[in-house]
Amino acid sequence: MRDVWGGWRVVVLGLVAAAPIAAWSRAQPEVTGYAVLGLDAASIGPHARIETGNVGVNRGTAFLGRGARVAGSVAADIVRLARNVRLGGLSCRILEGRQTATGCGVLTSPLVDSDQLTLVQALAGGAEVSVPPRASTAPLAPGAYGALVVGRHGLLLLGPGNYDVRSITLAPHGNLLCTGRCRIRVQEGVLLKRGARLGPTAPATTPDVRVEIEGSGPATAFRTQTRAQVMGTVYAPRGEVVLGGRGHYQGVFVAATVKVERGARVQAVGGF
Repeated sequence: MRDVWGGWRVVVLGLVAAAPIAAWSRAQPEVTGYAVLGLDAASIGPHARIETGNVGVNRGTAFLGRGARVAGSVAADIVRLARNVRLGGLSCRILEGRQTATGCGVLTSPLVDSDQLTLVQALAGGAEVSVPPRASTAPLAPGAYGALVVGRHGLLLLGPGNYDVRSITLAPHGNLLCTGRCRIRVQEGVLLKRGARLGPTAPATTPDVRVEIEGSGPATAFRTQTRAQVMGTVYAPRGEVVLGGRGHYQGVFVAATVKVERGARVQAVGGF
């Protein structure tokens, strides 16, 4: 397992220094530059870092917790700031909090045209796939499946292609990796427990993994626990995406609501 993921452990992209509050840029970011895009809301938790890319809310509120850092810009109808937040730019209609002296740049909304926000339909199958703890698999063929479950320290490989599944659950330090470009449509939800990983078998300049979740309602569509790692695009237009604390997330994360928890690191890779 160390050989598969060694590249991710040693590649650490430094945080681009965000401008101090007095020097906030007034330019609204381009659509292609978002790391986090909430359709209704987004929150960046205390001391979380958006190391590359922007944060946006299509129509709604963005909240940044104490000590949060965004190397790029933040764009939302309403922006709420806790103490000691650092941003590279700001566009909004209403700014609330303790750092409001310079106001907002002009905001044009919605940030993303509704034509780009297609709904997801996953046609899951009945065959479930379960990987025992500390076991690994040959690449699974594209197709329709039920629940994908990976045990502790287990490894499930997916070959290139399209997959429709009911749900994905990775136990602590479990791994689900794609050997090539793959698209995974999920009917219910995705859960990565502590230290679990989802992404390609090797780091890539443009992520080859796209996870689309159909699920809506009270259950979280995509959730990771502490120290998880994700590399790819995650899209849940009717649900909530929660990126767990102290995890490392590379890609683009788009959902009705996106929450980045305390101490997590997010880097924009690729585009929506």
